[in-house]
Amino acid sequence: MRRCGWVLFLLLTCAPALAVAGWGPLWMGLPVDQARQALAREEIPFEEKRLHKDGMLLLCFSRGEWKGTVYFDEAEKISQILFQSPDYPDLAQAGQRLKELEKQHGRSHDVDLDAYSDETRHDQDYHWYFSGCTLKLNIARYDDHYVVWEKYSPVP
Repeated sequence: MRRCGWVLFLLLTCAPALAVAGWGPLWMGLPVDQARQALAREEIPFEEKRLHKDGMLLLCFSRGEWKGTVYFDEAEKISQILFQSPDYPDLAQAGQRLKELEKQHGRSHDVDLDAYSDETRHDQDYHWYFSGCTLKLNIARYDDHYVVWEKYSPVP
């Protein structure tokens, strides 16, 4: 009986997270035309851009004060969804998105508190692994501010 209760607990707490395949109306592998339609359907204004180095298409939009960018592969299917926060003056504000994601998905599956470091920057990475995508939250500390990146990418 105890084992059944444990299995039920795991199913109830993990099932919503396992269904994650991207962000909002977008998911990994979605073709560009459907991505445009999905953003339009959700009334999310976006701008199309192309990378200078290789001509790859990007869809750029805002999520509040955050900037969102959707990247596509050579087949013009979503390969990454990246959000960048505004500059935050302290760790408490920068860490707010981590708290929101932990409330939504539970504690991160992997943490690297020393992901990157140089003279001007120190990064902390938090990872969630789902069946449809990987979510990485990066909190970067600079000399006088913090920046947060939220990245959705395909499962490796």
